[in-house]
Amino acid sequence: MGKRNTKKGNQLEKKEERNNIKVRGARYEGPIPPSSELAKYEKVLTGAADRIITMAEEERRDRNKNTRLELYLHYGSRMFSQFMFAIISLGTVGAGVYLLISGKKLVDWHQ
Repeated sequence: MGKRNTKKGNQLEKKEERNNIKVRGARYEGPIPPSSELAKYEKVLTGAADRIITMAEEERRDRNKNTRLELYLHYGSRMFSQFMFAIISLGTVGAGVYLLISGKKLVDWHQ
């Protein structure tokens, strides 16, 4: 942008010059662009559309694999926690039963 001053008789005339810039943008969600955009990619670079679709398929495959792995790890973690809880609970109950059967006194209640 620039300002230019010119004289016309006794008047000072101000003119503003502007550069008109138009910006166009597009937004889409997902790994594959709309078909019109995909056709433009293919026109610019032969085989680009196929590469984009292959990339999207591989990304989906990897995402599914990672989701399955997360589910297995979560399930395994829960099973391990339940197993440890069972071991600790049975160990505590078993120790109490052993002390009762063997007649051991840990605390003398009659002092």
